[in-house]
Amino acid sequence: MNLYKKFALTALIVLFATFQGASQEVAYVNSLVVINSMPETKVAQQQLDQFRQVLNQEYDSKVNAFQTKLAQAQQKASSGGYTVAQQKEVEATLGKEEQQLRDLETSSVKKIKDKENSLYQPIYNKANTAIADVAKASGFKIVLDSSAGIVLYAEASTDITQRVIDKLK
Repeated sequence: MNLYKKFALTALIVLFATFQGASQEVAYVNSLVVINSMPETKVAQQQLDQFRQVLNQEYDSKVNAFQTKLAQAQQKASSGGYTVAQQKEVEATLGKEEQQLRDLETSSVKKIKDKENSLYQPIYNKANTAIADVAKASGFKIVLDSSAGIVLYAEASTDITQRVIDKLK
């Protein structure tokens, strides 16, 4: 039995032992279904895609310019067009530009992640508030997330996913 299965089994035993007789106090929700049902998610994804596209275009443009310079330098070097000093200078310049491209790529990945967080955090907050509201209104004290693989078994009557989606409408 692998470690994950042992952990899941242990967690399940602890949950059932802890909540024996309190089954009506525990519910589950599929937060991915909830979040994907929200209109804000589609808008956020479109904005993120546009942002990513702009950064990718900028990066691709710089990569193409670098590749052109590199090809020209290689052609000139192979035909003996550089002195040793010029060759070293060209190599140093191209090395710096290559490092700038790596830095730009790293910066772009961070910008995309930051943009994703800023776009999706309000959506997560709204979904969590709706989940809490539905849980309180229904008398549930604990809500598990089935999209995280935490729920190994549950009766359909304890699934509050649709109620949360309805609350968000």
